[in-house]
Amino acid sequence: MTGLQFTRSDDGTGYDFLLDIKTEGGKITQGICLGETTPQNQAFILIAQKGDFKEHPTVGVGINDMAKDNNLSLWRRAIIDALVEDGQRVNSVKVTETSIHIDAEYQ
Repeated sequence: MTGLQFTRSDDGTGYDFLLDIKTEGGKITQGICLGETTPQNQAFILIAQKGDFKEHPTVGVGINDMAKDNNLSLWRRAIIDALVEDGQRVNSVKVTETSIHIDAEYQ
């Protein structure tokens, strides 16, 4: 899917997930970057808690809570359900104690 790309921002506060619109040449006046956003959208879905997206309150996996749980098959199912709800065709999702691999794409 082509869409608006974001980049991580560092404003010195220590928060990891501050985002800015990705631009060419470092300035928004030089052009906003459009490109493949499927991996970016998947990351947003994994990070978001249910209710974070006001227009779609059921979207979100809340992957930060995974550290408190050892039921990897439950997390795999939650990821698949969230991606399908977002309109993606899921070929495979592999969840281990150290990584998550997603093979999915928009239909």
